[in-house]
Amino acid sequence: MKKYFSLSVFLAASFFSGSSQAATLSFEGSAYGFRTVQFQTTPVTPAFNPAGAGAFKMSDGVDEFLAYCLDITRRLLNSSEYEQTKAPWSFNSLAGSLGRLQNVFDANYGANIDTADESAAFQMALWNTIYDSDWDLTAGTFRASSSAAVNSGAAVYLANAETYAGPKRYNLSFFEAVGTPQSQSLVTASAVPLPAAGLLLLSALGLGAVVSRRRNRA
Repeated sequence: MKKYFSLSVFLAASFFSGSSQAATLSFEGSAYGFRTVQFQTTPVTPAFNPAGAGAFKMSDGVDEFLAYCLDITRRLLNSSEYEQTKAPWSFNSLAGSLGRLQNVFDANYGANIDTADESAAFQMALWNTIYDSDWDLTAGTFRASSSAAVNSGAAVYLANAETYAGPKRYNLSFFEAVGTPQSQSLVTASAVPLPAAGLLLLSALGLGAVVSRRRNRA
C-alpha cells in the first residue's frame, strides 16, 4: 500500500509559520477508491447526493497527502487556493462538533482504513459529526442510506468515538478554500509526536532487543 504524507512539507512551511499565505491544493484522485453513498440532511442542502465518499489524494505540487471532505454544500474542484483555519469554516466555530470530530480520528484513524468501504465509512462518520449532534446514522439531522458495508463501518467508527476517553492522538488541520468558486473545506490528520519520555522508552526497548539478540548469539 502506498503511503502518503499526513501533511506536506510545503503546507507546514506556509501555514504553520503564522503566514496567511494561501496554498494551491490539487485533487489527484481517490486514495483507496470511492463508494457511492446517499444521505438526508436537515436543514442543509447538499451540493451532491448521491456522492462519492472516501479519502482524497491531494497535492500541493511537492508532496501528496490524504484529506477528507467536511463540506457537503460545495463540490471539490480539481485545483483551488486554500488557507488553514481553526475550524472547517472561518465564520463558524462549530461548537461541540470539533470535539466530536477529534474523537472520530483519535478512536479510529490508527486502524487500517485503506479500502474503499472503510474510507467511505470514515467519511460518513465525519459528516455525521459536522451535520448532526448524535452518534447515529439512522436518526437526527444527518441520515445515511448508503450500502450496508459502508453504513455498518460508519456505525462502528461513531460508536468507538462516542465512548473514546483516551488521549489526543492526532493533530487535525482544517483547510478552507478562498478561491471563486469555492471548493470543499478539508481536514487532514497527523499523529501527535511522542513526548521525550516515550522516545527514550522506545530507544531503551530497542537497545534491550539488540542486547538480547547478541546474548542469544553468544
